Amino acid sequence: MIVFLLVFIFALFIYIHVLFQWKVSNEIDIPHISLPNKDTLEQVADTHQPFIFEKDLESSLYLEGIEREINVQKIGEQPIKVPHKAMLSAVKKEPYLSQKNVSFLERTQWMQDIKKLNVCDTLLKPHMNWKTAHDIIYGNKGVYTELCCSPVGRNYFAVVEGYAELKLCTPRCGDFLIEENANATRSNVNIWEPSENDKTTLKECDTILIPIQKGSIIHIPAYWWYSFKFPEVSCIISFSYSTYMNAISQVPAKIQQLLQKNKIEV
Repeated sequence: MIVFLLVFIFALFIYIHVLFQWKVSNEIDIPHISLPNKDTLEQVADTHQPFIFEKDLESSLYLEGIEREINVQKIGEQPIKVPHKAMLSAVKKEPYLSQKNVSFLERTQWMQDIKKLNVCDTLLKPHMNWKTAHDIIYGNKGVYTELCCSPVGRNYFAVVEGYAELKLCTPRCGDFLIEENANATRSNVNIWEPSENDKTTLKECDTILIPIQKGSIIHIPAYWWYSFKFPEVSCIISFSYSTYMNAISQVPAKIQQLLQKNKIEV
């Protein structure tokens, strides 16, 4: 009887916390807060609402060229790998985009070597953190990232050079943005240069345009759809954190994706 009770309490504990991870907010109000301490940051992030605050991260450090290879691409083309120094030269001259550079940051140990990034990482990292991922995104005038969302509970984006425009869509828009059997975190809708079909889809969505200035950090909660556009040569660093409970909450979706993939292959 005692064992059954303990198992029940444990299962109830997991269930309640997983439900909290699945909770979303569809409010389109994006608050701007003063630089928070860690406890305040956790409380605001737990509202599942996007918000913005300012923090200086010494932007000049991120445009220094090194020889490690990094991704670079033009819109609609497949990315290629070139040395970081060559990528910077290309991005400054032509409409190139560089993103999905997690392995590049790991190999160069950029995040560990720069003190202000370590301090920021400590501030942003949630309690009971299980997995951390960083990315660095470069873009020239006119390029933009694909429209996507993340199941990860904490996603912060810091503009460290230039500035960016961000378009957000609330979680409920996923019903319109995802095609059947498509990747649940990626949309084929072009939110910046929409086709006629895209315009019809976007009429059903709550879309918010937000300018993100240099020195600003925005938090984008799980399941919010977002895309960045670069009005000039700019650089963004992303910080993503998944807690243990957040990782557990993603298991059903991963199983569903695996089943859909196997069904398609068969």
